[in-house]
Amino acid sequence: MANAVGQALDFVQANPLTSAAMATSTTPVVGDILGLAADAEMYATDPESRTPVNFALTAAGLIPLVPAASAVKNVARADTPMADETSIGTLKASLDNPETKTKPPTPRLSKTSYPVPVSQMSYETIPNQVGLLPRPVITPADLQGDSNFVIGLLGDRTMAGDTLVSVNNNPLLFPVAREGGATFMRSPAQTADGAMYASDLNVMTKLKNKVNELYDAGAENVYTAFTSMSGMGGDFSTMMGDVMMAQISGQTISKKAASEFDKIIRNRFPKIKWKGVLDPEAAEQLRTMDGGSRTEIVKTMALDKFQKQGFPDIASARFALTDPRMVHTRSGDVGLEISRAMPDADLITQPQIPHLSYPVQIRGDYIGGFGVPLPYEIGLPTHFADSLAKDRTGSSVNRSIQMSLPVERLDQQYVDRAMGFLEQAMKNDR
Repeated sequence: MANAVGQALDFVQANPLTSAAMATSTTPVVGDILGLAADAEMYATDPESRTPVNFALTAAGLIPLVPAASAVKNVARADTPMADETSIGTLKASLDNPETKTKPPTPRLSKTSYPVPVSQMSYETIPNQVGLLPRPVITPADLQGDSNFVIGLLGDRTMAGDTLVSVNNNPLLFPVAREGGATFMRSPAQTADGAMYASDLNVMTKLKNKVNELYDAGAENVYTAFTSMSGMGGDFSTMMGDVMMAQISGQTISKKAASEFDKIIRNRFPKIKWKGVLDPEAAEQLRTMDGGSRTEIVKTMALDKFQKQGFPDIASARFALTDPRMVHTRSGDVGLEISRAMPDADLITQPQIPHLSYPVQIRGDYIGGFGVPLPYEIGLPTHFADSLAKDRTGSSVNRSIQMSLPVERLDQQYVDRAMGFLEQAMKNDR
């Protein structure tokens, strides 16, 4: 803590205008004037800061309650450490060429090759005031007990705790809040309501019942471990639709391309009365429609013929929403974030901080995450064996995890195998 305070004081002394702008960013007029002065200082002293994104943020910073570009630049850039000490910059060297000894993720950020190499993808965010809770690193041994159990909770790879303002140095037409994902367990929803997970009512009711069954049968502790979806699992979320629509305008795609796209959507989904991709109300319509239709519309944007006609790069959009720790993880990886489920936990149907994609939340205590997520076959070995026996692959495995909520006893056998994997992973990482 003392070191952090010292670093903060050093920053304030070295950047007085930026610090003042950050401190007064919620004070209209005063913050706007200081923010403009801080931006001018930034552009004069740092030529690399003279980007279209920063110029756009400077203009937006004149609006009350919107921070200056210099504040955004210093608080959250794509190449600075995230709240959990994961840095996109340190990942870039290996993202385009995952180690051949590692099974390729299924799927990655796109079914086809990336138009923009992952190492060249970037985004900028504005941090939320609350941010994310710290992430204690725990081990399976910390959770061990013959009366202790873990439930695999399937989730998408999206990030939480901030607001996206640009993708690949292109300012978004409107900001998009990132809500999580695995980091939902550490998000303001945990701080406000003690929420550990969000989904629809059916899934949440099933989870609540399974937790209660385990406690009623004598469980001492029931843990819930985030289990990764595929790289395209976030397409269901309102975030994905927003990021795509926030990059579409009459300047980015032609009327012909828009007309062709709209015809496909209207023929496929006549009941939604699609307004048209260039309609000013299209983003809100996409945000509020059912998740299945929204997912299919996003997937239509991802078709090669529309990608070639100027629709936003789908892989870059997914990258901008993805937790940087999971850009190339495998589907089914277990334990990046873990919470302790509560017996008789009530379902939160009117949360203080709603998740726009998933209306119902459930309470639980966030406790941390494994240093390296466990692969599916080690994190959920019983379910893995069942999948082998039933020839489940790909999305059918994910669907089964989501619907069955697989349970593992955290006994000596489980812990020995999991710890053996983690110890080897740590050696390989040295």
